[in-house]
Amino acid sequence: MKLERLSWDSDFFGFPVARLHVEGGEDSTEIEDLLTKSQNDFRLVYAMTQDSTMAKAMAELHPDFQDEKVWFVQSLKNTLPTQEHLISFLGRPLEGSLFGLALQAGHESRFTRDPGFDPEAFRGMYRIWMEKSLSGDRSWEVLCLIREESPIGFITLDRSSDPARTDIGLLAVDDAYRGQGMGKILMQGAKHAAYAAGYKALGVPTQRSNSGACRYYQSVGFTEESNTFIFHFWHHGN
Repeated sequence: MKLERLSWDSDFFGFPVARLHVEGGEDSTEIEDLLTKSQNDFRLVYAMTQDSTMAKAMAELHPDFQDEKVWFVQSLKNTLPTQEHLISFLGRPLEGSLFGLALQAGHESRFTRDPGFDPEAFRGMYRIWMEKSLSGDRSWEVLCLIREESPIGFITLDRSSDPARTDIGLLAVDDAYRGQGMGKILMQGAKHAAYAAGYKALGVPTQRSNSGACRYYQSVGFTEESNTFIFHFWHHGN
């Protein structure tokens, strides 16, 4: 168990950030001591574990923020294309309406809900995320649903460490169009594209606190695969 400096996060936020991965079985006093020592080198530590017992122990260390990330997955089968024509935005520049949708996609992100982060940092992070998705650096497909010549929903399909699986990076439907089946259209289009590209499985992460998203993914065939407890410990002296 050791602290790992996160270069990208540290450079982006402008202060030192580290990650502490707790496997399970560690002594809670050892974790507390390590977090105390981290004050000398880091302003923020993400402590993460998949062990529920260790999660309870870390929650007692008074974190500044806590979250639970959930991964859902489903096997892919041949899916008919949607009757709606979805347009690929891969390779296009990021435009205002699409950026607005990306911000809606991140409304339950820990970088939104943790008040320790500057709101502008969240906007900057999701701008970079969308630009990398559109450029193909992160995603191999970005599908958009269009109304009146503007995107009102989109879904990104990302590469994963498993070559047989692709993951949904971002999914959003504009507030004005929610509850009208637009999310299911995007999901059907994503499944069709992923299967046609040779993928065998589709994964998607969300937050346990986002109960609506969890119910939605289960309603369209996903099952829970894994979860990770995440704690933010801020050291404001650095």
